[in-house]
Amino acid sequence: MSPKTVLITGCSDGGIGAALAAEFQLRGLRVFATARDPAKMASIAALGIETLALDVTSDASIEQAVATVREKLNHSSNGASKSTTTEQETGKRLDLLVNNAGMNHVMPLSDTKIADLRALFNTNVVGSLAVTQAFIPLLMHQRAPNAESSKDGKTKSTVAMLGSVNEVFSPPYQAAYNASKVAVHAVARTLRVELAPLGINCVTLMTGSVRTKLFENAPSKVPENSLYGALADRIENREFLKNAQWVEAEEFARQVVDDLLKPKPKLDIWRGGLARVASWLAVFGWEGMLDSAILKANHLDEI
Repeated sequence: MSPKTVLITGCSDGGIGAALAAEFQLRGLRVFATARDPAKMASIAALGIETLALDVTSDASIEQAVATVREKLNHSSNGASKSTTTEQETGKRLDLLVNNAGMNHVMPLSDTKIADLRALFNTNVVGSLAVTQAFIPLLMHQRAPNAESSKDGKTKSTVAMLGSVNEVFSPPYQAAYNASKVAVHAVARTLRVELAPLGINCVTLMTGSVRTKLFENAPSKVPENSLYGALADRIENREFLKNAQWVEAEEFARQVVDDLLKPKPKLDIWRGGLARVASWLAVFGWEGMLDSAILKANHLDEI
């Protein structure tokens, strides 16, 4: 029987995607790790993980990735064609798709360039939807012999969208990112219903603080004429992160892979620093509950 398969976007070294790829491989899955620049996946390529280029903002790149994965799934590891066997025997379908690719943007909203906001949404929201849409044919499962199946008689594949606890906390200087993650969650909720008849689950990884390079790569040079000029050094030096409860990417990956490999994953998977607190606030908190504390913690009362 062929091993389960997973494709992960945004697997550059040092990030959540790379950690997930390594953990899935450790659990015996066949992993397709993708990134815009394959050269940035050297650490996981060294583990024998299959890597390929995938720019989630490029239709052509997505189409090529789908074609490549389809071809790989139709061949054995030594390249011999399995076209004489049945589709179910070849393991021709994808079992998991993790839409991890994303970017951040650290800037007061009044100083955020609209072009930067559009680029962020194009990656975080449109990119995740475009990749999911393209891979639906490979994710669709029909009842297979001896396979775990749902009550409707179809085996289930899973799409995981990378959400964020920022949806709950709404921290300042990250409005574009916060909004994109709320949108991702809304997309996931809709896809959960639309894809269910096709035998596809859709869950959201409500991600807390994970130690990665996400903030290092985010633009943050505050304009000289900014209304928040007095806080420019604090913003640019990421002072708002100094008390974050970081979880290492490898630990986060272990927990998330445990969650995703369950027969019936939770619809919202809360993992990472402060994720448990955020899950509680999402249910029992009220609008504006944290505003005063967040304002003071970020020195916005000094403006």
